[in-house]
Amino acid sequence: MSNRRFKSLRLVFRRASNYQEVLNFVESLNLLKLYETTGHPGQPVIREVGWQIDPGLELFYVEEVRTASSFVQVMGDDAEDVEDITRALEIRFSPLTPDELVNAVDISASVEDRAHAVLQAGLGAPRQFDRRFYERIKAAMESADDHLREAGIWAASFPLWDELRTVLEQIESDDPDKRLKRAAKAILDIGYRKAKRDN
Repeated sequence: MSNRRFKSLRLVFRRASNYQEVLNFVESLNLLKLYETTGHPGQPVIREVGWQIDPGLELFYVEEVRTASSFVQVMGDDAEDVEDITRALEIRFSPLTPDELVNAVDISASVEDRAHAVLQAGLGAPRQFDRRFYERIKAAMESADDHLREAGIWAASFPLWDELRTVLEQIESDDPDKRLKRAAKAILDIGYRKAKRDN
């Protein structure tokens, strides 16, 4: 993706793949494709495509394996431009709202459903700290269920809030599952270090 100064939140679609709808949209605007990559088995991203809206303003579509979700995100050099395009995309595609992402965690009927909802909540979490999302991701990270803890760990890798760092550090230090300890360490070593460098 781009290293533009301003980034929108990720607009999470209601289906695992929304590529055709996004493609129809960008083709109707005759946007310039910057790149397209497809993942191999075992990689976290199935498809990632970038388009230029204007010089210094770009649109990205991603299909994610771990969250079984797809999303679009806008990046650019001007905050107002990014905000305007993001609002237009919300109107055009009706992605999951913050309330829907949070409520999905609360109403999930099984561990599998809750894990998926937690992952989607992490993916669609605001860039700035939001207590509703934080509490649900943190609760998953502290669950006695390994599957939920894993979902919480990877959900935390998207917003990379400082408030979640201490929970990841605790998992890296004390979790009985070595695989989850390694996942927490990877997010701390790579995700948080990159976030600090980008800021």
